[in-house]
Order: sequence, then C-alpha cells, then structure tokens
Amino acid sequence: LPKQYTFLNYLRCHDDIGWGLDYDYLKQFGMDEVPHKKYLNDCLTGKLPGSEARGETYNDDPRLGDARLVGMTASLTGIEAADYEQNEWKMARAIDFDVMLHAFLFTQSGIPVLYSGDEIGQLNDYTYHQDPLKADDSRYLHRGNFNWEHAGMRFDETTRQGKLYKRLRELIKARSEYSVFESDADTWVVETWNDRVLGIGRYYNGEKLIALFNFSDKEETAWIHETEDYVDLLTKEPVNGDAVTLAPQSFVWMYHSYEGERTRTAAAPKLVYPEKKAPKPKKQKEEKKAEKKADEELTTVSVIVRKMPLKGAPARQLARSMRHCKGRF
Repeated sequence: LPKQYTFLNYLRCHDDIGWGLDYDYLKQFGMDEVPHKKYLNDCLTGKLPGSEARGETYNDDPRLGDARLVGMTASLTGIEAADYEQNEWKMARAIDFDVMLHAFLFTQSGIPVLYSGDEIGQLNDYTYHQDPLKADDSRYLHRGNFNWEHAGMRFDETTRQGKLYKRLRELIKARSEYSVFESDADTWVVETWNDRVLGIGRYYNGEKLIALFNFSDKEETAWIHETEDYVDLLTKEPVNGDAVTLAPQSFVWMYHSYEGERTRTAAAPKLVYPEKKAPKPKKQKEEKKAEKKADEELTTVSVIVRKMPLKGAPARQLARSMRHCKGRF
C-alpha cells in the first residue's frame, strides 16, 4: 500500500461485500467473472456441498448473474453452523479460520478496524426478515443490535465468545508491541510455492516478519526457504524457516530480529491530570452556568453509544466538541 496515505482496513463493515476483482488479469488462470462470482457467493451462502458459511446475497441480479454478499464474520467462517450443530470440532476449526482472517487484517499496514460484534463472534441477525421496513434489504443481516449478554461471556474461555475474544486480544497485544507492524515498514509478497498459502513479508528497524496464511481446509506446507532463525511471535517457539507446515485455515507470524532482541514500540505516555483546586464562589457559579449551557447544547445532538448515557464531565466535553462541528453533518 502507498506509504503516503493511511488506510483503514477491515474484514466486515455495515455494508455488503462486492467482488471487485481484476478479472482481466484473472482470465489467464481460467477465471471468468460471472461463474467465478457465482462460485464465491454459493460457497459463502452455504449452497456448495461441504460449505459451513451462512451468508446471504444482496442485489442479486439473475439477468447478469451477479450478486453481492452479506453476513457477519463469524457466520461466514462457520462459527454459526458449528454453534447450531453443537459440534466442538467444527467450532474449533471455525474459530481458527476467524482468527486467521483477523491476523491477515492485522498484518496489513494501516489502522485495523473491528466491526462491532466481531470481537465476540456475534452471529447473523435473521429477524430483519420479519420487519417490513427492513425485509427487502439483506444488509440488515449483519446490522443487528449488539448482544450485551454475549459480551458478558467474553472472559469465560469455555465459551466461543471467550475463546475468540482471548485470541484476538493476543493478536492486538503483539501488534502493539512490535515495531515491525509500523506503517512505514517495507512489505512484499512471499513466494510460498503453494497456491493455498499466502505469504506476506514485513521489515522495519532491524525486525523481520514472515506471515503465512493457509486458506485451505487441509494441512498445507509453505516452501519459503528462509535462512534466518525465526520464532512464532505468539508462542515464542522456534519455527523452521525452510518448510513451514500449517494446520487447516491457520496462520503463523514468524519473527526475526537482526539485533538479537525484539524492539518494542514506544509505550503511550500516561496522562497525568493536575489536582483541581476548590473554585471560588463566583467562579463556581460561572462554571455551573457553563455546565447548564453545555447540557442544553447536548440535547441538540442525538448520541447513542451502545445505550450508555453520557453524564457530567464526559457530556460537557462532547458538547464542547460538537460546537466546533456545527454544520458539518
């Protein structure tokens, strides 16, 4: 990606997925646009035999044979199907797939964005089918209300919410600690000599990362012939850089430091707030008037933050910010 820009990267968002692929280039591999898009949509809506994905199509056009895709990440990776079947083996595989895709997201330069609910594996919301105001727009499949009951389960590692949340937190922690993930890093595609395994390389400030992603539902080997000494960035176990075997739909972050020790990114400075002195009576009255004015201004803005009302100082701070934003919405 061009280094003069900052990119927001995400797996899912509020909108649909369009297959904007370069089919002029893909034709040399025998991929024609209409049948290939149909294959992708059939696979990710569970129509193909063996597919565990549970998406739906959006703007399906039978005349052109084209359609777009909708659905939550967890439903598209098989977590929903495994949960419905209460199949622990399928659930473990689906969580691996979900985590692998997020690791791919975190490997990219830029700012990774998690869609609300993906951190706990929230599933599709099919209730939109019963709402006449939403029924004709399948994008509401992944626009359901945030499930706070499931969010409360995120620290219980016996649940799918807890298992997924823990592993995503580990990815976020590692990405924040190693400077090789800086957006100024050099990046390249690693030749794996295996069409089912994607390889991405990163280098920055004496640190090197080889990220491998197995998109197959079978065990695969990446023949990368790397000569440095690598460790798994998450487990700290040594990794043979010559031939790397990956479990189905899994990944590995291979890390090497040319300085012998990894380089942590600088920790964010802690904010230190000075102690507030007791205001004088006159100043206290002025502050109360300012607070009342801020509260009145706040009523002109509809703010919903996961049903958590803002009061006191946060509300006043938001009101002051909104004063500078008038006319921009």
